[in-house]
Amino acid sequence: MLRQGLLVAGLIVGMPALASAQTVRSVLQDYGLVGVWAADCGRAADSGNPHAKYTLSPSGDGLLFSRTGDARSDRIYVIYGAERMRDGRLLLHEQRQEDGAMFDVVLETRQGRLQVWSTQPHEQDIPIRDPVLVSGKLETPMARCDRRSMDPEYGAQPQITPASH
Repeated sequence: MLRQGLLVAGLIVGMPALASAQTVRSVLQDYGLVGVWAADCGRAADSGNPHAKYTLSPSGDGLLFSRTGDARSDRIYVIYGAERMRDGRLLLHEQRQEDGAMFDVVLETRQGRLQVWSTQPHEQDIPIRDPVLVSGKLETPMARCDRRSMDPEYGAQPQITPASH
């Protein structure tokens, strides 16, 4: 009987932590990240106007399709972790599909525009506490784009088989 009481007490104490744990899907949706973003939605993707499409996989991971205009530079990232930071920014743990490289990316939205704050290789033992600016300066912020202004082929999602993380 004492063991059952301790088990119930442990569950009650642990319930708030379980309830507050969010999935990648819910964090990306709550942050408003899902959708297509570009600095200039009316222009095609190029090195000065990258396009980013954030979407959700059936498994619950996030996906980032990054396009800079040249098909050879198109990238797919699996977002296997996402958390809101105390300062309101979003920390994403991403794995590049082509080679399995892992990154920690910090994003911020201001006035409806998305900005990459920092990108660094993933270090499992070193959590990001104070993200730094990308290359010492902010990249051009991206606006949410209407799909009709994007390349129609960009909406097609290739088959994804994420590497283990």
